[in-house]
Amino acid sequence: GFYWFRPEEQRGIITVPSPKDPAAEVSVKIRRRSTRIEPVLQGGTPAFRVKVRGEGDLAEQQSPVDLTKPETIKTLEESVDQEIARRIQMALDVAQKQHGADIFGFGKKLHIRAPGLWKEIKKDWDERFREAEISIEVDFKLRQFGMSSKPLPFPEEELKI
Repeated sequence: GFYWFRPEEQRGIITVPSPKDPAAEVSVKIRRRSTRIEPVLQGGTPAFRVKVRGEGDLAEQQSPVDLTKPETIKTLEESVDQEIARRIQMALDVAQKQHGADIFGFGKKLHIRAPGLWKEIKKDWDERFREAEISIEVDFKLRQFGMSSKPLPFPEEELKI
């Protein structure tokens, strides 16, 4: 989850369940991504929105699902979005709830956006960070499907070995 906040780390692989065949997996190669932290001011209580955008290519699939169909691509992209959000949430939970440590730079973003509010709360930031509401928005797009998008033409009964 912390990976998504590191600007120098752009590439990687993420694996999600295959659409229509959750027992199998699909691996997606991350080509580029960006993560923005946006403070959302609600009275005197800081909240944040984490916006992740990315794109990648199909790297490998372990199922006979045809990934060239638009509805299957959309389902796969949604699975990748959910997996990225899950990983980010796990990292946030550890930093916020277990340690009260702002290792992601939320306070820095708040200081830039609302310096007056920051001046008031910076001495209590560790505790404020523990309580801050953080929403996550992910939009990941698949761009290339290579040779892995269509299943091999084996009869389905031969695939169940």
